[in-house]
Amino acid sequence: MGNTKHIDALVLLLILLLGYYAVHAQRRGMDELDGHHKPIIPSGICYEQKHPCIGPCWCCLGDDYKCYSTQDECKGNCTEI
Repeated sequence: MGNTKHIDALVLLLILLLGYYAVHAQRRGMDELDGHHKPIIPSGICYEQKHPCIGPCWCCLGDDYKCYSTQDECKGNCTEI
């Protein structure tokens, strides 16, 4: 009976520690987005604009105003920033 109480206390302690470290890790990730660090958005990548598609359907990621009628044309004109 005495061992069961020790094991229960140990499990409770481990759960509390796991919760603490999970919150700490999540908070640390949020601190990286506090305005001092900008998220990295890749550029120079073409994607197919599916809806609404009137005219050119291949656009440069990060610049939706640069769209082309073919993927090859997009790759040739879409440059990295």
